[in-house]
Amino acid sequence: MKQRTTRKHRARSGCAMPGRRFWFIFAGVIAGGVVLLVYARDWNGSGGTYGRPPANRAVRFTDARRQAAEFVSHHHSIDLTREQQKVMDGALTAMRAPCCNQYSMATCCCPCNFAKSVWGLSKFLIARHGYDADEVRYTIEEWVRFINPNGYSGDVCSTKGCNRPFEQNGCGGMDEAQIRW
Repeated sequence: MKQRTTRKHRARSGCAMPGRRFWFIFAGVIAGGVVLLVYARDWNGSGGTYGRPPANRAVRFTDARRQAAEFVSHHHSIDLTREQQKVMDGALTAMRAPCCNQYSMATCCCPCNFAKSVWGLSKFLIARHGYDADEVRYTIEEWVRFINPNGYSGDVCSTKGCNRPFEQNGCGGMDEAQIRW
């Protein structure tokens, strides 16, 4: 007598044909993996506003202490035109401040060494190298990852981390003469 096969029978017998339940689980695992990848990419707290790589690289990050001081000095020495200021505002307003993510990078919550280094680097890229908002945003995110490869928690200021070094989830201090890297 020939036995009739059913889905239950195929599932129990190890048949290679997966059922509907398998495909729902498989789709869930794939979707979860995509969410995790997006979350991991945004781990630095920048809000995922990834810009476009610049056509010509104006700066390479090699020495956090020296370059942070240089970028802070650019913040004070470079004045932007109205059009250049719009580029800077467009680039930085779209980014959450990694150190205190309830603010944008354009305003941050205070003029700490971290914020002043970002503002100075932005001014330098726009005024001296003609970067647009996407190129500035991309380069700033590279700078953030360079000075703190472990990523920022987003609550540095509220946890009194302003005087901690950059690489220890801090703002590098408030005193420009003593940048903590």
